Amino acid sequence: MVVRMKAIAATAVAVAVALMPITVSAHSKRLTGFGATISAWNSTHKMVTKHGYQTFDKDVCYDWVAHEANASKLNGPGCRYAPISVEKRRVDGITVSLANQTPLATSEHLALSLLPSDRVVLWTVNQPNCIWQLIQSKTLAPILASDNSGEPPGAGLVTVEFETTATVNGSEVAFNPANAPLIDLEVADPALGAPGAPYTSAAIQAEVVRNACGSGQLP
Repeated sequence: MVVRMKAIAATAVAVAVALMPITVSAHSKRLTGFGATISAWNSTHKMVTKHGYQTFDKDVCYDWVAHEANASKLNGPGCRYAPISVEKRRVDGITVSLANQTPLATSEHLALSLLPSDRVVLWTVNQPNCIWQLIQSKTLAPILASDNSGEPPGAGLVTVEFETTATVNGSEVAFNPANAPLIDLEVADPALGAPGAPYTSAAIQAEVVRNACGSGQLP
C-alpha cells in the first residue's frame, strides 16, 4: 500500500511551503500515534513477535486481534497495526488492518485519531481503488523535519490511504466505501501541500493518479 512519493516529487514544480518555528511542543511529546516516540507508541500498543506458529520481526505486528475477520488475514485473526515504520525513534508510518466490512467513515475516524488534534485535511483524491488524503499538522511539522523524511521545516504533511483490499490474485480491487478496512499513513511529499499545488499543476495531478493506490487503474 505504500504510495511512491518520490515519483510525485520528481515531476512536481518547486514551490514554497510556509515555514513554522521548529520547536517540539509539549503536545507532541504526548503523542501515542503518528509522530509519537517509539516508547510512547509501545505504552499504548502491544508488539507481537510470536503468535502460535507465526513469528514477526520487531515493529511488524502490534495489537493482535483474535476474534474478527481481520483484513490482514481475510479468514481469521491478525495484527491491527502491521507494520509501523520508525525513524529516529519516532513513528513515521502506520499500516492499519481493520475487520472486513468496516465502513469508510469508521476507518477515517480511526486514521484521524492516530494524528494530532490540529490535523487538517487539505485535499482528497478519489481513485477507482482507493481514497487518498493529504493531511497537515503543525504539531508534526518539527517532528517530521527532524527525521530523515526529506520534509522541509514547517510542512507537517501526511498522506492517508484507504483501500477495500490491497490486491486479489495480484490485481487491484475496486474501492467500496462500505468495506474500507485497510489504512496506510505515511510522510507526504511537501510539494503536494504548497500553495496552488493541488490540481493546478497537470504534472502533479498525473503523478498522483499514477502513484496513489498502485496504478489507480483497474484491470
